[in-house]
Amino acid sequence: MISATDGLADQLVSGEVDGVDYRVDKASRQPAGAAPTNGPLAPGDVARLADLAARIETAFGTPQDIEWAFDDDRLYVLQARPITTPLQDPPHPDETVTIFDNSNIVESYPGLVSPLTYSFAQYAYARVYRAFVRLVGVPATTIAREAAAFDNMLGRVDGRVYYNLVNWYRCLALLPGFAINRGHMETMMGVGEPLPADIADRLAPPRASGLALVGEWLRVARMAGCLAIAAARLPTTIRGFYQRLDVALGADAIDIEAAPLTALAAEYRRIEAELLDRWDAPLINDFLCMIAFGGSRKLLERWFGTPGLALHNDVLIGQGDIVSAEPAQRIAALGRQVAAV
Repeated sequence: MISATDGLADQLVSGEVDGVDYRVDKASRQPAGAAPTNGPLAPGDVARLADLAARIETAFGTPQDIEWAFDDDRLYVLQARPITTPLQDPPHPDETVTIFDNSNIVESYPGLVSPLTYSFAQYAYARVYRAFVRLVGVPATTIAREAAAFDNMLGRVDGRVYYNLVNWYRCLALLPGFAINRGHMETMMGVGEPLPADIADRLAPPRASGLALVGEWLRVARMAGCLAIAAARLPTTIRGFYQRLDVALGADAIDIEAAPLTALAAEYRRIEAELLDRWDAPLINDFLCMIAFGGSRKLLERWFGTPGLALHNDVLIGQGDIVSAEPAQRIAALGRQVAAV
């Protein structure tokens, strides 16, 4: 770690000002992380200081706290003394790749997200998508085996919420039919750019063959039967969902400021039990939409090639009744009002 400031360093040493920090990996002597912009040190200066620190540590046999100064191009050592506080152990190398992406979820959780909000989102996704794979016939033992993937479908990086795409892929691979046609399942789920092949091959089950292929087709047939029944009952399911929603949100509100913690917890658990654990209509509707999306996209691509994909986009975009599109539509309407003034 190198802390630097312009001019004399007495204010930096006394703590009156904060220096600009540069981090250098001790083993490779390469910058660790992004280099500060508009800092007082050039890359060559940082390299010279890293080399100096390594040589002084070798000479004294222990890490040193060093004070230094540049006078034009000449580097001076002003002081070196042993670091007496315990240092962190060197990090263990970990080459495992985790891919985060905020496409789509940024609409629901824009900007910086508090730990409390993130913890609820993480919990809700885990509960709802466990229910989703149960809906399409994934056994409870399989769901339990992938508990870590379901519990970590999201990630919070620098205060912002992202999808953990590797864990999403793990959950996607549980669906019936994935071992038969992985590419179609990815399209159905709306994966615009699949994971790198080396990662996907490691996570995905092997392509089914023989008796395993027969069993996989039986799983697909079972899922198709369940979805056909669910689709036929969807209008009734939607009405029941809205009734529960009206009951949950229409109950007499408690005084949040005055209610004791037990009352607040009871109110939260009531809403959770009535809504989150019975999220059937959105799950069924979303999955049927995903099947229609993937199937129609594949057909148009097969019939018309690349122009078919463009036609698919033209047909599906611009739907005016999507709630998440309202903010953009209202901003556009405001713009038209201002332009008319």
